[in-house]
Amino acid sequence: MSLPRKSRLLDLVGMLLFLVGVGLYAWAWVGLAGVPDFVPDPADPPFATVRHANGLMRVQRAGWGFMGAGMAVFVGAWWVGRRVLQRAP
Repeated sequence: MSLPRKSRLLDLVGMLLFLVGVGLYAWAWVGLAGVPDFVPDPADPPFATVRHANGLMRVQRAGWGFMGAGMAVFVGAWWVGRRVLQRAP
């Protein structure tokens, strides 16, 4: 018996969430690697470099959140598929 369409759709949504999270995390990681070379504009407020790094760390945490949400959706898809397969004769 094949898995229900809902389970496959949940897999797709989970994969998209997870990939968005990976993309955000990778973008922040590359950005944080460039923080030592960051040169703020003289017109920027004090601690512009720290603010830049904090913004990238927020993006990194958002990436972790999207990856976690994707994993939660994967578990939900597994649970839906498992329940359907257990009911099958």
